[in-house]
Amino acid sequence: RKPLREDRSQMIERMMCAYETACSMEVADSARVGAIGYCFGGMAVLDLARSGLPKSLKATVSLHGILDRLDTPPTDVVGKVLVCHGGSDPFVTPEMLRDFESDMAARNAEDLHIHTYSGSKHAFTRPEKTTEGDSAAGLYYCELAD
Repeated sequence: RKPLREDRSQMIERMMCAYETACSMEVADSARVGAIGYCFGGMAVLDLARSGLPKSLKATVSLHGILDRLDTPPTDVVGKVLVCHGGSDPFVTPEMLRDFESDMAARNAEDLHIHTYSGSKHAFTRPEKTTEGDSAAGLYYCELAD
């Protein structure tokens, strides 16, 4: 993960390969493709949407994904974007969230929805994350957000 987090253009290249592979599958309707990701995958699908490359990408959903500014030249965001974010996620600071929002605005994200689950930590969709150790690590399941 670290090399891809440090070289986001490489992440986008890999996401484009995954996108193209999915679109080429016989069962796929390449005119109706969406991308969904959790945590690191949430960051990856947002990078794909922000790359502007897959013109037929209809929707992107990020669940407790890492939100930040993408340091690539601004391109228009493709498709609808839904971000489900834990309001108490220690891996996404308020400054990171503001940077993400301003980056999306600079990329002309016309259909962006950010849903913040107040008090929820990272990994709020994972029902196995309920121990004190999980909570101390910033991970905790939230039934109301799931």
